[in-house]
Parts: sequence; C-alpha cells; structure tokens
Amino acid sequence: MSIPRLTEIFENIFDGANDRLKVGVQSNLAEGSDTITIGTGAAHASGDVVSTDAGEILQFDTGLPAGTGGVILSTLTTLGQNAVFLGGAGYTLYLFNASPTVQATNVAFDIADADLSKYIGKIQISTLIDNGSNCSKTDTDQNFPFKLAAADTKIYGKLVCTGAETTVSSKIIAIKNNIVLI
Repeated sequence: MSIPRLTEIFENIFDGANDRLKVGVQSNLAEGSDTITIGTGAAHASGDVVSTDAGEILQFDTGLPAGTGGVILSTLTTLGQNAVFLGGAGYTLYLFNASPTVQATNVAFDIADADLSKYIGKIQISTLIDNGSNCSKTDTDQNFPFKLAAADTKIYGKLVCTGAETTVSSKIIAIKNNIVLI
C-alpha cells in the first residue's frame, strides 16, 4: 500500500484537530474472529506454524463489503489453558486476502510462491498473560490497513510462534481482530 493511500485512510478516520477517531467511524467497527485447536506434538520451534495436525487456515470474517478495505485496530488473543505455554513469547499472525497454502502444526512457516500475491502483511501478538484459569493478551495500536479481495469478505491467517514454546495438544487459541471500515 502506498504512502499517499495510507495518508488518505488515516485522514478519513482520524480527527487531527481533536486527536481522536472521527465520531462517524465508530459505527463502522466490526470484529473478525476465529479459533484453532492445537495439534499434537508438544514442541514448537521459533518460526513454526501453530495449527491442527492437518493444518488449518484461520478465517476472519470482517463484516465488510467484498473488495473494500479496513484497518485492524487491536487484537485480542485468548488461550483456553490455566498457564502460559512454557517458553511462550507471543506470535506473529501472517495475513492474506485469499486462503493461502495449508501448513500443518510444527513445521517451519513459509509463504509459498503461489501465495505471494495474496499476502497482505503481518501483525505481532505479544506474550500472553496468565489470568488464572485462562490466558489472554490485548494488543492495541495494531493500525494494520488491508484491502479485501474483490469477491471476498474475509482475511485469512497463519499463526506462527515468535519463540520456542512447549504447547499442550487440543488447547484452543482464539484470535479476535477489531476492525474499522475505511
């Protein structure tokens, strides 16, 4: 995305004079969320895909019209487990505007040549925090602009470990992206 386009997007949603989002933008907020059940094989190396045994692509229905654009403002990540995974250092969520090639859990992340035209960027997910009976982390200030494919309302993702971690099979990680239409 070009700098002039990013400037245009920013000017459409931000009121610089009052240092806040424009009032009308709040009615255009949406959420795109999905979950993944972690496959078997307890150790992920840094840079490994976190997925099911067969591989699964995260699908975030944005609630936006096909072919339009949006901005991911924040990301809430939750883990249905009572402790952060040993060695957990957060994740990188690689995003695509069409479904990319599937990769199983515990394999080194790769963007296939066939997926380069679909790749729209990545966002960082910080190390999760232990809340007692579960774990979570909200990452604000993502400010990630994206454009949907002409005939699609979803963005797609692959979750990748930032550090080496020992996971527990069958635990569920949920990711919710808070999105604004631009």
